[in-house]
Amino acid sequence: MYESGAMIRNILDRHGDGALQPTPGSAEAALTLQWSWFAEATFARPLGDRMQHIVLKPEAERIEAVVEDGRLDPGDGQKCEVLTQARASNAWRYLASLEERPAYQRANSYA
Repeated sequence: MYESGAMIRNILDRHGDGALQPTPGSAEAALTLQWSWFAEATFARPLGDRMQHIVLKPEAERIEAVVEDGRLDPGDGQKCEVLTQARASNAWRYLASLEERPAYQRANSYA
């Protein structure tokens, strides 16, 4: 097994006799799944990009906008904004904009 999200799910399912996770089907379980998927599918990529430009890339190859707030600028004048930045305020602002969407509100009403 090599996916961190799968590893965590496996640990939750196999250990603690259910005490390590919310009751399946509950609102808390839905939120746990939501944040787990958000962390892996949305938040991990920009954090990884930012870390590469802060630590791994040679200084000459680093893009300052990525280091500053997660923006990518390939140098051709077309900027590509990353959905979530390592700065918490940007991530919370993005999350708040998602929560305002009617589809989110309908889906959340089922949780």
